Amino acid sequence: MRHAVRYWSRALIVPFVSMTLVVYPFPTFAATSFSLSEIAKFGGASRQLPAFALDPKDVTPLGARDTAWRLAYDYPADRYDRDALIDSLDYDSERAFEFMRDAIRFDPYRGVLRGSDGALGAQAGNAIDRALLLKDVLDDMGFESRLVYGTLPDDAARRLLTASVAKPAAGATKPLSGARLDIARAAATAYDWLVDAVADDSIGKSVAGAKIADVKDHAWVQVREGSKWVDMDPSFPDAEIGASFTKPESYATEPVVEDQYSIDITVVAESLQGGELQEDVVLEYQADTVKAEQASIFLHFRPYGAGQGRALAEALGPGAQWVPVIRVDEETTKGKRIPGIVTTPEQMTEGKKFFYGTESRVTAALYVDVRVTRPDGEVNEERRVLFDRVPSGSRDNADIDADDLLGLRMHDGKPIAYQEVHQVLVSNGGINPRTAWADAGFAAWAPERLKELNDDEMTTEQSLWALGRLQAIYPVISEGFAIPALNDLPGTRFFVGAPRVFIMTLTMLEKDEDIVSEQSIDLLLDDVQFVSVDGSATEIAQRKRWYGVLQSALETSSIASTAAAIGADPTTVISAFNDIGVEAVVLKSVDELSDALAYPSRLVDDLEAGRAVVHAANYDQAVETWWTISPDDGATKAMLAPSLGGGSRRIGGGPRNGGVYQVYPDGSSTRVNPGQPRPSPQPKKKPPGGCKKGGGTEMTTLLCNVSIFAVASAVLIGFVVVMLVTFAIVMVQEYIRANPD
Repeated sequence: MRHAVRYWSRALIVPFVSMTLVVYPFPTFAATSFSLSEIAKFGGASRQLPAFALDPKDVTPLGARDTAWRLAYDYPADRYDRDALIDSLDYDSERAFEFMRDAIRFDPYRGVLRGSDGALGAQAGNAIDRALLLKDVLDDMGFESRLVYGTLPDDAARRLLTASVAKPAAGATKPLSGARLDIARAAATAYDWLVDAVADDSIGKSVAGAKIADVKDHAWVQVREGSKWVDMDPSFPDAEIGASFTKPESYATEPVVEDQYSIDITVVAESLQGGELQEDVVLEYQADTVKAEQASIFLHFRPYGAGQGRALAEALGPGAQWVPVIRVDEETTKGKRIPGIVTTPEQMTEGKKFFYGTESRVTAALYVDVRVTRPDGEVNEERRVLFDRVPSGSRDNADIDADDLLGLRMHDGKPIAYQEVHQVLVSNGGINPRTAWADAGFAAWAPERLKELNDDEMTTEQSLWALGRLQAIYPVISEGFAIPALNDLPGTRFFVGAPRVFIMTLTMLEKDEDIVSEQSIDLLLDDVQFVSVDGSATEIAQRKRWYGVLQSALETSSIASTAAAIGADPTTVISAFNDIGVEAVVLKSVDELSDALAYPSRLVDDLEAGRAVVHAANYDQAVETWWTISPDDGATKAMLAPSLGGGSRRIGGGPRNGGVYQVYPDGSSTRVNPGQPRPSPQPKKKPPGGCKKGGGTEMTTLLCNVSIFAVASAVLIGFVVVMLVTFAIVMVQEYIRANPD
């Protein structure tokens, strides 16, 4: 671990510096630091991104740190800190009520999603979260208060939904309006490509937004004045102290458990023994969304027996069993042993056969399941594949032999999948940009401080802290750009209505004095909802499609900038977003699949689930990337997320011949190029550069056999792209605020 810490200290300092440049709300900075006069094309005739001219003072460690801290401390304190808010309200309960009514928007979701601090950070919340914030403010002012629960009548609930979209959404950008931002312009081109492929009349037939039932469960605050309890319900624009909109049904000092969103993270191992596959849960973690959003959650793996007989575990090498470990802040929970070993019986030495037995269970697959349960009992869940050795289609067979399993990518005698660190980031629509800026400033300084510590004394928590600060910026970027860009339709507003869960993965491997870095960003669970009083189903479906395209535009732009920063050809970026401009093939059922092409199992799953599939007609043998579109509500997603050519990706059921490399059980591999006839398994050869390719997971950016300096520089350039977008949105927000008419 101490070696990993030393490498991470080297690896993270420049990405930390780059992160501080993501958002900057001052025009002078953008005017002096960036030049948009040149346009760099990549990935197709319609793909355009700006060329950049960086100001050197803002990319030096001290300059970036100071920039981040200045951003953090110039951010209005009363927008994130309750104490500062109370001071600005002069400890006046009436002003506290008016602030909640006039400054905190109403979002029509159910239950406790953001909590008090999240509602303040987002400047928005539903009735319960707004009541929690008002109660906390009143309590901190010294008043005695309590929560009140009731049920709104239908007419009041309908009026509340209407009021939630009465104000124009600040910072909105018009979809498809010739946006000045280059990323938005490229996204608009991709949007047009999809519109041409799938007619608008085929979507939006059953779009469902926030309903009366979502806001009937109501909450407000009562404050004691003498012997009386006085109602404070700021739900409506014309609300006044002393008035309530329904009868009290119950009282509480804390939110009830039934109102919480729960998040479950489960590690599931699949093993093979005697020709049968079996799944076992090896680790479970559960939290409510408010706690999960505020926590640092990491998942990693250690050899079984590490700390006790560790030498034995390491001596057993690839045959050793492993244990999942989850760290939440500084609390560690160790799971059960992962059943099976990663070495097949045919590959075992005699010593390992003696220790494990020739009929031992073999680990076939490893998954992370993330499940969000809403207060109404509805579940949103997704599975992240860490590795899957079962060949596509083999799970349907009655009998599978161990020697049928695919090989694992190995490094230093151990599976790379067990050397990854995964951070789980929960976004609830209330992430505070100020916190991200402050963390960026401290993180830029952290590696210098960590170097002063003795390597032998370095703790895992210390090393993961800085990593977590870097990765926490991605949800902020997503919430700050892609979601506000939907809010141009009068009478309609989009918002985060349930937890969104990101899984961020980093693998740092030493190879010939260099650091091999593998990084991924996976928006595993997404839940952007809307409320509309007069928007048509087709218009709303168009914006759902626009949102999916924008997310892919951000990712692809960052990856292309990464490629340019390390000297790679940006046109080698593999992305569904880069397929725009190529004739589209539209699939709406499995019966339309061509016998001449190979399709990933995940694509087939999409068709069976009723989603339309669109892919470019530039594949001769195997389809690599595609888009899914829900015919009901227009929800759009790019599959897979962008990746830099240099490693294959796992699609649903595992590695396949559509990737860059096919890895064999003995660790050798064969080059596989999309659009060309598939090569035979012979001759096998090692991948170039000494870095074993193959495997990976969906939504993976693989930067293999690249020095960490190049990787860090690439991250810097990628973040700059996002900064330009966010800066422009901030400028629009300030303009709208200054010119409300």
